Amino acid sequence: MVFACAFLSDERNESFVLKKSMPTNNPKMIIIVKAIAKSLLNTFHRYCSWHILDKFSIYLNVITYKDFHKDFHRCIWESEYPEEFERKWVTIIEKANLYDNDWLKSIFEIHLRWVPVYVNHVFSAGMSSSQHAESSHTFFKKYVSKKNLLMDFILRFNRASVHQHHEKLAVDHVDINEEPLLKLPLEMEKQMVEIYTYKIFYKFQDELWHRLVTMPQIVSENDTYKMYTVQSYPNESVTKVQKIAYNKVLDFASCSYKKFESEGIPYRHILTFLQSFAITNEEAAVIVNDGLQSLLDKIKSVVGSTKSGGISEKCSNIYDTTLKDPSQVRANRCGRRLKKGKEKATNAAKYRGRYCNGRGKIG
Repeated sequence: MVFACAFLSDERNESFVLKKSMPTNNPKMIIIVKAIAKSLLNTFHRYCSWHILDKFSIYLNVITYKDFHKDFHRCIWESEYPEEFERKWVTIIEKANLYDNDWLKSIFEIHLRWVPVYVNHVFSAGMSSSQHAESSHTFFKKYVSKKNLLMDFILRFNRASVHQHHEKLAVDHVDINEEPLLKLPLEMEKQMVEIYTYKIFYKFQDELWHRLVTMPQIVSENDTYKMYTVQSYPNESVTKVQKIAYNKVLDFASCSYKKFESEGIPYRHILTFLQSFAITNEEAAVIVNDGLQSLLDKIKSVVGSTKSGGISEKCSNIYDTTLKDPSQVRANRCGRRLKKGKEKATNAAKYRGRYCNGRGKIG
C-alpha cells in the first residue's frame, strides 16, 4: 500500500533523508536505496538480491560460465549456515578460476547484507528484493506520467490510491468471509485459520502437510539449549540433515532455515519437532500461537507510535485540502454514434438534396 507521495527536486542522497518525517519507532528491515540508511540508523538495511543477481549475466559470460551460474544460485539460496555458504563460494571460485573477477569480489564483501543465510534472522515478510516497490511503480504509471500538470497529477494520484484501496478491501473481504479448506484433523491447523490470512494460511498448511515423519534425534544439551537433528529428503537421491535448537528458557524452537523468524511461518522441521515433543496438538498450537502473537505485538507497537506521536505531530501545520475530480461537462456533439466510412457513403448516395417548391425540382 502507498500511504503518501512527495516531490523531489533532485536525486541526491540529501533528498532521500526522511528522518524528520518518520515515526519514532523505525521499521526492523528495509529494502531500498543506500541513502535511506542515513535516516534509519536502527533499521537493518538489506540490499535488493534481485538487482544483484540480475547482473550475473553481465559480468559472467552466460555461455562460458553456464554451469557455474547454477552453482552460484544453489550456493546463495540453498545454504543453511554461514560456513556452508562461504565454503561453497570458495569452491566455485576455484573451479571457475574467477579469482580476478572484481564484481564477484565486490558482492562478496557485502554478502552480510543480501545473502539469505545472513539476513533471515530479521523479519521481512518473505521479501528479498525491492520488486514489490517496482510493481507499485508499474501500477501508478497506469494513472500518472511526467507530462501531467500538478493539479492533474494530484487528481490522478488520488484516483489510483482509491483503486488500490479498493483492491485491498477485496482481499480483506476474502480473509473475513471465506474459510480455507482443512486437510488434517489437527488442532494446530484449526487455530492457525484464525490467525493467518487466507493466502498465508495455505503456505502454512503446505509446511504442515509436508512435515517430516522421521523422529528428531537429540545430539547435545546444556542448561539453556537442546540441539536436535532431523533428516530431510529434497529428492530421492539426496538426504540432508537439518538442525533444530530448542531454547528451554524461552520455550522457543528454531531451525537453520529461520523461516518463522523471516516470514512468520514455521518451517516443516519445527512442525515435526512440535509433533514429536509437544505431547498434544493443542500444546503445539499454543507454542506457534504465542510466537505469532509476539510478532503481532511488535507490529502493533509500531503502528501505535505512528498514531500517537509520529507523523501527525510533525505535520500539524499542513492544511488538509481535499481535491476531488471535476464535474463532467457534456461537450458539443457528445453522445453521437461514430459512423464508418462505408455507412457515410451509403447515406450520401441516398440523400438527393432538398425539394424546391418554386421550381418544382430537387437541388
